[in-house]
Amino acid sequence: MTQGTQELIPGPARPAVNIVPLALVERERRLPRPGQVRVAEGREVTFAEVVAATPRRHKVILLDIARLLGVDPAQARQALRVRAKDRVEKGDVLAELRRGLTRRRVLAPQRGRVMGVDAQARLLLRVGIEWDEVLAGLNGRVARVLEPWGAVIRAEGSYIEGVWGNGQVAAGLLRPLTARRTAPVDEEDLGLEHRGAVGVAGYCTDPQVLARAEDLSFRGLVVGGLSHACLEQARRVSFPVLVTDGFGPVPMNEEAFRLLSSAEGRSAVVLAEPWDQDFGARPCVMLDLPHITQAERVTPGESLLVGQTVRILSATQPDQVGTLLSSMPRWERLPNGLKALVVDVRLRSGQHIVAPIVNIEILR
Repeated sequence: MTQGTQELIPGPARPAVNIVPLALVERERRLPRPGQVRVAEGREVTFAEVVAATPRRHKVILLDIARLLGVDPAQARQALRVRAKDRVEKGDVLAELRRGLTRRRVLAPQRGRVMGVDAQARLLLRVGIEWDEVLAGLNGRVARVLEPWGAVIRAEGSYIEGVWGNGQVAAGLLRPLTARRTAPVDEEDLGLEHRGAVGVAGYCTDPQVLARAEDLSFRGLVVGGLSHACLEQARRVSFPVLVTDGFGPVPMNEEAFRLLSSAEGRSAVVLAEPWDQDFGARPCVMLDLPHITQAERVTPGESLLVGQTVRILSATQPDQVGTLLSSMPRWERLPNGLKALVVDVRLRSGQHIVAPIVNIEILR
């Protein structure tokens, strides 16, 4: 590689973005490490249902028996009424000391299990487990169980992938906030009629919009672009925020905006989890559609295919749509000096161009 240049190497999955009006989607829902799968194949699930869970850490209470009884550690250990591995209920006697007619006791503050007592008569009581959980993320059916990691969820509907999400998932009714995909959303655009909605807007550059959406108990916000000034607020809000196109005053692409704005009042699940480059799963919006008969099968992270209709993401020439001429990417030097994997595309105008695969969106 020539000095002064940078090589762009995509992750294991092809970085193509899917926008599909009628889709049959299968998404893997995986734990960060092995755990317990809590669903069976063929079972119907909602987006908020726990598919699998794995223990993260134990919740432990430290009880200083000597201090609580007011004696030295040796006397406190003699006063113990439990041993390691004993299970106790709330209010059970852990230690008891009798002195004449007086009696001192230490009671279990919660239900739990005794993990042990050290030389200073400090008792460790495990009172629960904190879990890492993975949700179904979409309304659908369990297609396959991936023991001990999770499951594959199959769902049908309109499917739109994005480029960034704040890690939240929720569902609500779609409500356009801007009439045009190129328009920014302002705080004044959000009224009481949007309470509990999934808002759709061209882009967002004002953090107060996110604060106002929080006040209105939004169930989600989908924007084409999000300014860096809004990022911290977007990470803090309690509802999913999904960016379809990029950061800054970037309009939403025409296909996504048309699909979302025409679905006003329909139920949508916003799965705004970060892009998983290992498995090709991007943040997405899934719109429920009744009685789909000609759905197209979509697998997140799928390979590019010759003949696919694609859109080229470009800040200087937006909304370039064409047909993919090659599916095997090759390394090529770009005009800006970067070296990237590229494919050939014929635009609708008939022009032949070379495009980096990181800038490719698959359209259906």
